[in-house]
Amino acid sequence: MVCTLLAVPGRWRNLGHTERVDVTPYDALANEYYDDVHKTCRNFDATTVTALAGIRSNLPSGKVLEVGAGRGRANEFLGIEPQRVVQLDNSVAMLRLEPREDSFLRVLNDAESLPFPDNEFDLVLGFLCDPFLGLNFLSEARRVLKPGGLLVATTPSEPWGKALRGDLGVDDMETRFVLRDGSNVKVPSALYPVAQLRSMLEAAGFKRKSIEINSYCLPKTAEPVSDDVIAPAKRLGISPHELSLLDLIEARV
Repeated sequence: MVCTLLAVPGRWRNLGHTERVDVTPYDALANEYYDDVHKTCRNFDATTVTALAGIRSNLPSGKVLEVGAGRGRANEFLGIEPQRVVQLDNSVAMLRLEPREDSFLRVLNDAESLPFPDNEFDLVLGFLCDPFLGLNFLSEARRVLKPGGLLVATTPSEPWGKALRGDLGVDDMETRFVLRDGSNVKVPSALYPVAQLRSMLEAAGFKRKSIEINSYCLPKTAEPVSDDVIAPAKRLGISPHELSLLDLIEARV
C-alpha cells in the first residue's frame, strides 16, 4: 500500500498511516527518464508538442490534476499556470526530481484510486498515461472532474507499440527501458486500439459526443529518431514519420 504525501514548497507532510512506501518501476528510471539518452521518450515529447498545439486555447481555467506527473509538464506542454496544478504520481523519486515545474501540491498516490472528492477539478491531464490507462483510471478521472470538465491524455499508439513489442518479445501490456548502465527495467504500459479507447471512455461515463481521439506521427523535424521507432516502421513497411506513434484523448463530463 502506498501512503499519501502532500508536498508544499520545501516541505513534505505525511497523511497516511502506513510504515513504508512501495518502490515502483519508475523509481529506478527517475534519475534518467528525462535524459536525451532515452531517444524514444524524446520522440514522444516532440510528438506530444505537435498533438497539443491546437488545444491550448480551449482548456478550462480552473483547477488541474496532472496524473503520472513526474517532474510536471502541464506548463511546458500547455502553458498552464503552476499555482493551478496538483501533481500526482505513485513514484516518490519522480515527485522529488529537480529541476521540476512548480505546483500547488504534490501528491503520492496511485492513479486508480484518486484521493480527492467528487467534482474537484476542471481539467485532468495524463501525459503518456499508458502505465495506468484502464477503466479504473478513466472512471476515477470522470469522478473527480466537475460537470463540463475535460480529460486530456496521451498514450502510445497501438500500431507502434504492437510492432515494437513483437520485435522485443515482450507482453502487449508492458514495455522495457534500457538504462544507462545497460540494465533493463520493465514497466506497465497498456496498449489499446482507438475503438477500444472510445468504448472505455464511454463506459467510464464521459459524454459520447465529446470524445475525440486523434493519432499523431513523429514530426519530420524530430531528431534523432529512436531505433524503437525506426524498427517498427520498417516492419510495417512505412517510414518512421508515417507510423502512428501517439494517441491524443479528449473527453468531457
